[in-house]
Formats: sequence, structure tokens, C-alpha cells
Amino acid sequence: MALSCYRSIMSSLTRGPRKGQRRYRATTREGMRVTTIALPDEMFRELSHAAIDEDVSMTELVRQLAADYLRRRAAKRGKPR
Repeated sequence: MALSCYRSIMSSLTRGPRKGQRRYRATTREGMRVTTIALPDEMFRELSHAAIDEDVSMTELVRQLAADYLRRRAAKRGKPR
């Protein structure tokens, strides 16, 4: 039982996006750092739904949100980014 459940989970993780889903992902991680963040459950759910709505990976969505935040922050400080 446990083995078939494991195979099912691994299969769903490795087969990629479902038919018709083409989410934008970075083509390379060159020049990027990988990090882990902890999010409250509700925020994670909302970001997951937003990523699906925007047709991007959650990683790309968080990257876009961080870039937008840094642009606004720089503008407040009078430093164009």
C-alpha cells in the first residue's frame, strides 16, 4: 500500500505540468541563489492560486513580487532601479 502511494506521488511530481499548462519558468538558475522561505498556510494557498491564474511557477511569481517590491522601495528612496 505505502509503495503504491509513494509511486503515485513521485509520478505526479516528475511528470511536469498537466496537459495544456505551460507555466513560465526561468530557463537557467545561473546568477541566481536558491532560498527557502516559510509562509503561513493561507498565504501559500493564495500564492499557489495566483501562480496558476498568472500561468507562472510559484517561484517565478515570488521573484516578480520581490522585484516589484524592490522597485517601489528604490523609488521611495529616490534611487531608480
